[in-house]
Amino acid sequence: MRYYLSYTIILLLIIIPVQSFAFSSGPGDGLAGDPPNRANCTQCHSSFGLNSGQGSLELADVPEEYEVGETYRLTIQLSDPNAERWGFELTAIDEDNDRAGNLEVVNGDQTQISDRNGRPQYLKHRSAGTFRRQQNEAQWEFDWTAPDEDIGEIWFYFTGNAANNNGNTAGDRIYAANVSMTAEEPPPPPPDEFELTLNEGWNLVSSIVTPDTAEI
Repeated sequence: MRYYLSYTIILLLIIIPVQSFAFSSGPGDGLAGDPPNRANCTQCHSSFGLNSGQGSLELADVPEEYEVGETYRLTIQLSDPNAERWGFELTAIDEDNDRAGNLEVVNGDQTQISDRNGRPQYLKHRSAGTFRRQQNEAQWEFDWTAPDEDIGEIWFYFTGNAANNNGNTAGDRIYAANVSMTAEEPPPPPPDEFELTLNEGWNLVSSIVTPDTAEI
C-alpha cells in the first residue's frame, strides 16, 4: 500500500504541470464563443460564471463597414483588476458560420493561428503572450483582411481569460464578446447622360460626364 500511494502522488505531480502548461501555450480550437456550439473557456476555467468579473473585453478599431479586400489592424483589449496572467481566442465567420476573410499574426512571439483547410481560423495566445505577472490589462494586435467579395454580415467572436497566475484553472475570470460588420456600399456609377440647359452665347459647364464629342 505504501508503494501504491507514492506512485499515485508522483503521477499527479507529473500530470498537473503538463495540463497547466498546455493552457498557457494556447487553448484548443472552438472556444471563442462562436456558433453553433458557443463553447468558451469556462469549460475548464469554471470557478466563476461568464462575464461575471469586474473587467471588460473589447475589439478595438473595428469599422462599421468593411471594404472588400482591405486589410485592417485590430486589437483585442482585456482588462481585470485582479488578474496577473492573460489569454484569448478569436475567430471571424459569416452568417453560415464559415470562415470570413483572413486572420494574420502581427507578433509571432505572442500569438498564433490554427488554420485547417479553409475552416474557420482561430487566433490565440502563445506562452509569451500570456504576459505573466502583468496586472490590470493586456492586449494583442492582429491583421484581418476582408473577403474579395461582399459576403454579407461578418461576425468576430472572441473570449478572454483574465487569470490569477496560480498555475491551474481555478479562480480565473472568463469574458466573451462579439461584434459584427457589413460590407461597404460601393458608390453609384456616374450617369451615362443627362440634360444640360445652355444660354445663348458663352456657357461655362462643369460635368461628371465626359462627352464623346466637344461639338454641341
